[in-house]
Amino acid sequence: MKPAHYHNGVFTTTGPAFPLLSPVDGSQAGIFPEAPRDLVDAALRAAHTALAGSRGRTGVQKPCSILRRTADGIATARSEGFVEAEATGHRAEATRRPRVWPSR
Repeated sequence: MKPAHYHNGVFTTTGPAFPLLSPVDGSQAGIFPEAPRDLVDAALRAAHTALAGSRGRTGVQKPCSILRRTADGIATARSEGFVEAEATGHRAEATRRPRVWPSR
């Protein structure tokens, strides 16, 4: 599957992609597509339009409840992977060898 951006209900594959590296061990965790300037501008315009409409008048509770349900769904679907990581010490290993990012 080629990496893509999701914008206005459509997956868009444009431009090059770069590896997404794990901050734990530097291994490749995925591939992330670069977004061209026009796609970023279009996404920002869509966000401003959404905030000017009903989405901007929605309180914090509704989006928070949607995010919680989404997180619960991910946790349920991937629970075996979480248990395996915990049981094999991946989490402990990550805390023993944290990756320090260079200052800017």
